[in-house]
Amino acid sequence: MKHLILLTTLVSFLVGCGSEATRKGDMLFEQGKFKESIVAYNEYLSEHQANVKTLYNRGRAYEELGKYDLALKDFEGVLKLDEFNTNALLGMANVSYSKGNYSLALIQAGKALKLNENLSKAHFLEARSRHQLGYFEGALESYSLAVKLDRNFGEAYLYRGALKIQLNQGRKACEDFRKASNLKIEDASGALAKYCK
Repeated sequence: MKHLILLTTLVSFLVGCGSEATRKGDMLFEQGKFKESIVAYNEYLSEHQANVKTLYNRGRAYEELGKYDLALKDFEGVLKLDEFNTNALLGMANVSYSKGNYSLALIQAGKALKLNENLSKAHFLEARSRHQLGYFEGALESYSLAVKLDRNFGEAYLYRGALKIQLNQGRKACEDFRKASNLKIEDASGALAKYCK
């Protein structure tokens, strides 16, 4: 019994030490210190078996630094551990979009939506990809689904407004720019000044 208590205490200590590095990485990430957060995540991963949370968070840090190939590798690692992880699929879609691979981003966002159709971020990434590919009606529908699911999704209002300008729907575009501006989205007030005099 004494050995069992000692073993339990030791395991708790080791888990606590490992999770300390993860917590430190998360705190650094929140502060925008992405390089430092990667160091903390690497410290944890060098001593522990890879886990979904740490791999995903390190992938996000790589993404923020523009190290897209490393981000994709981590997101793929997450999917090996949890094939139904919508965050990893959305991370991959976002990276693909950032790299200009809009068709792949559209596919990856679609995979996330097959797992959960209520992901406003997935609808937004579908919309952005369709918008870039020239599928304007589909993009408009996806932007609308994103804001239907999240009324505070300011970027979706901004980009839907921009699409409506392209579609010669100026009055409706201005409504979206106002909503985006009220949600403090950068560039929304500039769009209002330019298109909604």
